[in-house]
Amino acid sequence: MPLLLTIALRLAACFAVSYLAYREVGPTTMMLTLPLWGAALARPIIEGVPALLRWAGHLHLQAWEGRYYEFDGRQVRVVTIGNTLWFAEPDVLAILGWAPEAVRRKLGRNEYGPLGEGRLMGFPEQALGRLLDGDASPQALRFRLWMAREVIFPHRERLRRGPP
Repeated sequence: MPLLLTIALRLAACFAVSYLAYREVGPTTMMLTLPLWGAALARPIIEGVPALLRWAGHLHLQAWEGRYYEFDGRQVRVVTIGNTLWFAEPDVLAILGWAPEAVRRKLGRNEYGPLGEGRLMGFPEQALGRLLDGDASPQALRFRLWMAREVIFPHRERLRRGPP
């Protein structure tokens, strides 16, 4: 039985018993029904707190709609614009250790821009792939492989399958 329904039914039963005690004996007898309230509500509350904490823990990820990407313990924000994946500039630069000015000089006007309506800047997967081709460092090679396996391939599969 769902937790909220259990709590609602137990509350209704406790209220009914307390009300009957009030009507039959008087207001002082209602105090004797307090242990009933504690016994009836203790288990659902104890079981509900961990569920509430799990829900609160996942709440901050809701904006990512189940698409949270992490490379070497760092979040990589990926935004879908049209059918193209755009990678957040600060995340990629922090992982690869690139200088922002050098990267911006290498990119064309349509290969760099804002992600959505915020001030977060980024580049599409094609531009990032071109930038990674020019870097032979082990970190860049690992990032390129991760990007292909964990982000680009699943995105293309979702596009191929179509909407759920």
